[in-house]
Order: sequence, then structure tokens, then C-alpha cells
Amino acid sequence: MNRIELTSLNDYFKDIGGRPQKGYLFCRINNYSKEVESFIVRFYDTARKNGVIIEGKIGNPTEQNLSYMAEIIGQDFSLDETFLRNKLTKWLPRMNSYQNEQVSKAMYNCLNSLKIQGKNDNMLKNAYYKFMCWLYYKFERIVGNLGNENLPKILYEGEISNYELLMLDILASAGSDVLLLQYSGDTAYKKLDPNDERSKAVVVQNPQAFPNGFSLKTVREEIKNNANLQQLYITPAEYRSCTNAWTSGKGLEDILKPIAQRGNPNGFFYNAFFKITGVEDKTTYQSELFRFKSSLDASGREALIFNTAIVAPTPAEISAINRQNPQNYMQAIAMLAPNLKGICSDKLYKIVHNAFVDLMLALSKQEGMNVNKFVTKAVCIICLIKRYRQYMLVSDFNKMPCLIYLNNPTTNDKLFLKFVSMLPCDVLILCPDKTKLNDFDDEMLLRVEYEESLEISEFPTRDVQIQVGTAAFHAEQELDNIMYEDTGMYRNYQYQKMKTVNLRTTFEEISILWKEGLKFRQGFEIIEDTVNVPVIFAKVSGVKNGDSSEYWKTIKALMGEDTLVITKVPFLPDNNQNQLINLATASFRNGKLNRDKIKNSNLYQYGFLKDTTQELIFDKIEAVVNSKLIKGTFENGMEFHIIASLLSLKNGLLRSIQGFDFTKKNPKVICINTTEKIISLEDSILYAFLNQIGFDIVFFVPTGYNCIEKHFNNIPIEEHQIGDYKYDMIIPNFNNVQGGEKNWFNKLSNNINKLFGKGQ
Repeated sequence: MNRIELTSLNDYFKDIGGRPQKGYLFCRINNYSKEVESFIVRFYDTARKNGVIIEGKIGNPTEQNLSYMAEIIGQDFSLDETFLRNKLTKWLPRMNSYQNEQVSKAMYNCLNSLKIQGKNDNMLKNAYYKFMCWLYYKFERIVGNLGNENLPKILYEGEISNYELLMLDILASAGSDVLLLQYSGDTAYKKLDPNDERSKAVVVQNPQAFPNGFSLKTVREEIKNNANLQQLYITPAEYRSCTNAWTSGKGLEDILKPIAQRGNPNGFFYNAFFKITGVEDKTTYQSELFRFKSSLDASGREALIFNTAIVAPTPAEISAINRQNPQNYMQAIAMLAPNLKGICSDKLYKIVHNAFVDLMLALSKQEGMNVNKFVTKAVCIICLIKRYRQYMLVSDFNKMPCLIYLNNPTTNDKLFLKFVSMLPCDVLILCPDKTKLNDFDDEMLLRVEYEESLEISEFPTRDVQIQVGTAAFHAEQELDNIMYEDTGMYRNYQYQKMKTVNLRTTFEEISILWKEGLKFRQGFEIIEDTVNVPVIFAKVSGVKNGDSSEYWKTIKALMGEDTLVITKVPFLPDNNQNQLINLATASFRNGKLNRDKIKNSNLYQYGFLKDTTQELIFDKIEAVVNSKLIKGTFENGMEFHIIASLLSLKNGLLRSIQGFDFTKKNPKVICINTTEKIISLEDSILYAFLNQIGFDIVFFVPTGYNCIEKHFNNIPIEEHQIGDYKYDMIIPNFNNVQGGEKNWFNKLSNNINKLFGKGQ
């Protein structure tokens, strides 16, 4: 039999009659690719069933092997084809005449070529002994299959020796397919067969080096794993998904297409998995969504709509899932999948089960995944599919439901949406606001993108929800975006979240920064949707040059309409009996406030504020508590006292907080203490909170006493020593204090006079 050229790797699996020419294949693979790996796995499995696999070397015949051979066929040798045929008849009696003829002819040709190369009779005899022993002890199962349409396969791993190559060439010529795997390349082989007379190297597309550790052992393990994987599935699957292949790319119009018109239902269900980014027309978008939902309703198809992230499974839902402690992903899938039994009809159950297995196998390969995290995510998926089964698991494919998700999905929601897209259910992800993060991607996801962008918070399911913006309105919005996007200009109350950064300044800088807009201060920064607000939190001790008159003028210069001036210590009353303590105790766990519980209480006083202001106050209460700024926090119930105090602020402060625009000027507090009194715990809590929420705060303490520090841990206040300490100073009526900062006209006039040498 002659060697033929390989046209594709698949030729190895064709019968003789199906090949371009009749003949055997003898090739070697020196490079890696994913296609090559898949081919090796398949070839290994084929050789395991019909052939021989050689890992390492073919062992030399032992003394016992040679002795037994001599006993059966004698020790004589003759380079004659008839002699070889007779010996093979005795040695391998299960071969038929055709097989005997092919092997003896191939062996004769090999030995004769060695003689032509100069090998003496003794060397030829040794080669004959080696070939005969190898045929009996290593390849006996192959020679009995020679002459079949399906050629037996030989797979050799490693660097082959000369006599091994000759043996494989004999078997190939007699009617076997041979494949050499050479992980280290072709160099060693080319020394034995420089002209490729016996085998041909496979040309690999986009070749790579074999991965470290790749071997037939790992191939064996993969085949075993694949066999185990198949046991996870329910077979035969009656229906398979045909996702998006039937669509025209028209988005909503495709989803409204009747199910019966999508394709031939035999063995398939035809569903959609879409993500539509942006909007085609701002003025009609919401009306279009309303009509889309109405059309689904009219066709009897259920629509499950999520305007926000899907609510995580409850403890009760999670506890209902049967699970143990698996050691690996396979055990986890086998353990969890039975939880899906009984949630739908038998027809759907097979689809749901197999889709769950597919999803979990893909999840197990994600970078950074571990078994514990894997089980948590799998349990979440099972809980959600059970929760929403009545909406999504419909046996009548003509009533295929549609899951609609508005805006960008969370990480956990993406996994759930992927799972639903593998079921008889359309999945539609709408991302009309193109300014928001939109990173959901999937190989099966069909993406439709429009140029326009529109912010909407709720899918319009009732006509009263529809808001239509005029063309002029949207034009104004676009102009607004151009003006305030990365320009240093900001809309009024453009940002709803903030974080304070305490400035370290000199005393002289306080008066400069005090009346300056926040965006001009060092440290001002906007990161995503949060403003870093640089604030002053300082204590001024002493009186400069001992001059009381100038001291009061300096303070008066800082006073403005947005400045709270505190001259009484303590400022707030003692709230030990504050009835909000019980509410605080019941509403704070693990560093978080139960905000809904507080808002629903009759004691809650801030309900008249904007929602964003209320959330900001809650954020900063948590910040004060969790930062442990106040001594005793998390030690003696101080955290509840802090919360109660900060839930009882007076209206004046609340108005200042609500009116604070984080990109403009911030509210101020000046506290003057000329006595020996120490600020109270309530005052300390208030100042810590006002600092967290963005107020500039300066304490003027002419005595230099430690009147502020008592209730603080690691106090973040910057202290400035500006002069001698003075005691028993009387705080004046600042309406009667003359001077302070001069108006801009007088300052400008004086500077001009000085510049031109006028005046004094």
C-alpha cells in the first residue's frame, strides 16, 4: 500500500474508500493549535479502540521474548520474502493470507533497504528478531485488522528512534495509519529521514509551541472528563436553541415576530438575545416601548420587566436549595442540578437542566473562580429561576415570554440573563442612556446600536408613565451635555455624591480659601459620579500680636450669609434621653443603617428633604460611625448615640446641607470659645458630621486650651498657633466691629494708589 498526501486532518478518520486516493497516512505533528488539540483527542480515542498508542519508547525484546520466539519459529534467518511469510504464519497464526502477505512484503522491503545501505547479515538478523518480537508483543492487535476499510491507527508520542521508525513504516506500508507527536519539533526526526520518505509533517495554521505539560496523559484525562461531563446532561435532548439565527437585526420588530414564523419547530426553539444601545428617536422612544409591551400582551406573551437590579435571593430561598460541600465543579453541578426538578413540565425540564449544566461548565472556566464562589453563584441562579418560573418557563413555545432588562446589568444579573437566553424565552436588554457603563457582552448576544442617547429610569408599562420630550427639549439637553462634559463648568446640583478631603493649610491661607469656590481648591476632583470636596477643618490658638481688635476683625472678615457662628459652649443640648436611641439601636447592623426602617418611623424628621439629600445624610452618618472619629464607638453603644444625635438636627443646618452644591461654595461654621469650657459630646458629634458632609469649620480659641479634643479619636483638625494666649476675652457684638475685609473697590483703589506712588 502506498502513502498518500494529507489534505485535512479529517482524512485520518475516513475509510479507504472515502479518501481522495487509496493508501495509508503517515504524518507527524510538530506544532500546536486548538484545532490540533481537538484532532489529537479524537485520534487518541480512535487508536485506543482500533490500534496502538505508544507513550515513550517501544521496549527492546527481553531474553524471555527471544527465547520464546526461538522455540516457536527457530533461530534461522534468510532475507527472502517466502521465508518471512512462512515464519509469520507460525508466529502470528491469527493473520489471514492477505495480512501475512502485506506484512512479509513490507518487512522484506525494509530489511532489503538496510542491506543496500551496507548492513551485514548479523545486523539484518538482529533487526528481524526485533521486528518479529515487536509484532507479537506490541502490535499483534493491529496486524489482525489489516485489510479492513477502516485502517488501524498507531499513535507515537516523543522522539522516535531509527528502528522504531522502520517498524512503524512496515506497519504503515502493510495498511495502518500512523501519527507521530513531536512536542520538541522536527530536528531529531530529520536526522533519520531527511527527505521525508517515510512521513510528512502536518502544516498547522497559526502554529504555536505545545503548552507546557501537554501530553497524551492530559489527553486521557480530558477524554475521561468529557465522558464524566456527558453524564451530567439529560439525553436525548428533544429541543435545542436557535438563538438569533432567524433574526433580521431590527430589534423590537424581530421580537414581535410570531414564534411560528421564526423557523421550523422540529427539534428547535427560536429565541432572541438582544442588547439595544441608544435610541433611534428621542421624541418617540418611550411611546415605542409602550406599544411594544402592548403588542406582547395582545399576543398572549408574558413580559417580565426589570427596571433595576434583580433582587438577590432571600435567606429563605437559599435555604430551600439542597446542597452539601462539593470538592470540585463536577460534584457541585451534579449536586445542585436536581434542585431544578419539578419546577416545570418534563418537556421544559430537559432544556432547563442541560442549559444549567452548560452555563455552569462555562462559569467554572472563568479566571479567579473557586468552588465556593461557584456554588454561591449556582445557588443564586437556581433561586432566581424558581422565583420567576411562572413568567419564564412556558411549555407552549408559541407563547414564548420575554424578559426585559432596562439599563446595564450587574455582574450577577448578567449570569442570570445568559441562563434565561438559553431557554425558550426572549431576552431584551435596553441601554438607552449611552453615557452609562455598558460592558455586557456575550458571543451569542446580538447588538443593535443607535446614535441618540436618552435617560429613562422606568420601562413605560402604562400610558400615564410616558413622557415625551420635544425636539427643542432634547436639543437643549444635548447642548447642556456639551457645555458641562469635561469643561470645568457644572450644572446646578449636577452631582449627588461627595467625599471630603481635609486640607492642610497655613493660617494665612484660611482667609484666602474661605470665600473661594471649591473647584479652585487643591484636591477638588470628580471621580465618576463622586465629587472630592476639599474642606478646612482647623483650630486657631492664640491672638496674633496680642491685638484683640485685629483678632475680632479677622473673625468678622470670615462671616458671611452661609456662615454659622457659634459663640456658646456647649452649642447643642444634652441628648442622653433622646428617644431616637431605640430607633438607632434597631436600625444599625454591620456598619449599615436600615434606611427604609428609619424612614418609615414616626420619629423620622427628615422626610421633607430631597431623596438625594436624605441619602447623603445617611451616608455621612455611617461614615462618622465607621471611621470611629468619636471615642467609645463600637465599645459602649456610642454608635447608637451618634446616630440618634444626627437624626435630630435642626432645620437651619438641614437647609444648609440641602442647599450645598458640591461644585460651588460650601457652608461654613465658626466656633469661638474664650472660656475654659470643653465642647460637649453632642457638639463633637455634630462637628465630625459637618466635616464629613463638606462644611468648612474653624475653631477660634484665644486661650489655646484643649477644649475640642476630648471626645475625638485621632482628631483630624489642623491647629495653627498664631500668637500669645489671652484669657477672659469678651466676644463682641460683631455688628459693632469695624473693619474686617475691605470691599473690592477700596482694595482696588488702594492697590492702584500704591502702584502709582499716590497717597502715603
